[in-house]
Amino acid sequence: DVRLTVKDAEREEVIYEGNFTVKENRTDLITTIPVYYSEHKILIFEWIADGDPGINHYLCGYPPFSLEKYAHLMRKYGLLEI
Repeated sequence: DVRLTVKDAEREEVIYEGNFTVKENRTDLITTIPVYYSEHKILIFEWIADGDPGINHYLCGYPPFSLEKYAHLMRKYGLLEI
């Protein structure tokens, strides 16, 4: 059983929040998230599975991205230790 939250890193807006069950060796669609390639976003994925938390991110939009903004948001969410 997994609890997943997806949010816009810059706005801290929750885009998706829900629970689901993952079966071994399967790939299942959980939700769809509208993405516009003309808009830069960093999505933060935070989950709790079997009591263990996890976090990751995804860059949306066409490059180039601002390295300064990226590094700031990665530090904010504990994904970059510089």
